[in-house]
Amino acid sequence: MSKIHIVQEGEHFSAIAQRNGFTDFHAILDHPQNAKLRQDRAFHHALHPGDKVFIPDKQTKSESGLTTQVNPFVLDTKPLFLRLRLQEVNGKILKNTPCFIGLEDPNKTEAAPTDGKGISEHEIGALVTNGELTAQPDKKPQIKYDLKIGSLRDEKTFDGQQQRLNNLGYFAGFSQDTEQFLWAAEEFLCDNDKARVTTTPIIDPDLGVVDKTGKPDKAFVAKLVKAHGV
Repeated sequence: MSKIHIVQEGEHFSAIAQRNGFTDFHAILDHPQNAKLRQDRAFHHALHPGDKVFIPDKQTKSESGLTTQVNPFVLDTKPLFLRLRLQEVNGKILKNTPCFIGLEDPNKTEAAPTDGKGISEHEIGALVTNGELTAQPDKKPQIKYDLKIGSLRDEKTFDGQQQRLNNLGYFAGFSQDTEQFLWAAEEFLCDNDKARVTTTPIIDPDLGVVDKTGKPDKAFVAKLVKAHGV
């Protein structure tokens, strides 16, 4: 039966779909009753704890077959990939770098090297929420990245902007530390928007950087999303 699912920490549409017996998360995401949620969460795998997701009834489907022979049926499932772009704190992209990823258990690793653009892509299960990626740049110390899969917040929120600034090397804190967040936002703008280096960003404790009307600063958000990759 249809129901309302309350999102928990680390959940995203793929995980919710699998837990409710759907092989394709679009069966839930594209439902008309989730239209408002699609609009609020432009990046559909950046759900927030407490978000309400409508879970529709599963649709039955029948196929014919001959009783005198074996009838193969193939389930159409789409793999889920974790896609990472790696860079050093100074912004240098880690191109063609040996990397190893451990999902849930960091001691059980698989190779996941970056390509010429610093991208490391690895197929994962829908219910994976934690991981660790180790990169080994040439003639440099190892770099370890702690992965919280499914925990990225929407870019139009304080938490979402804070996470992206932290990921890019601009330490914005791990709680609602508005002073540290302000420092990180100013440093980011200094590197990415020379026209605004003399303007102190306006910080809202819920929405992050906002414009003079108190709404999310579209220019700041766009630059942050572009630099972060999502």
